[in-house]
Amino acid sequence: MGKPDAAKVACPVWRGLGGNVRRKAQRAALPPYAKNLVDSGVRLEKVAALLGHSNLNTTRIYVTPNQKDLKQAVEGLVEN
Repeated sequence: MGKPDAAKVACPVWRGLGGNVRRKAQRAALPPYAKNLVDSGVRLEKVAALLGHSNLNTTRIYVTPNQKDLKQAVEGLVEN
């Protein structure tokens, strides 16, 4: 069994797109797809496997916290 194609997992409609269009769409979809998985509690190792990454540092590029994430983290500390 091969590695799952992230775009096919994220949106099966993309299966019918042509090669270049599909590759560009897949690349554009990876950051939000990976970030949403991590934000929902999926471990980085599993996200890496879904994206076909053998190196976790590659996956980390897609899930770097943004300003909203950092603000929520600080607010969580203040509330506790």
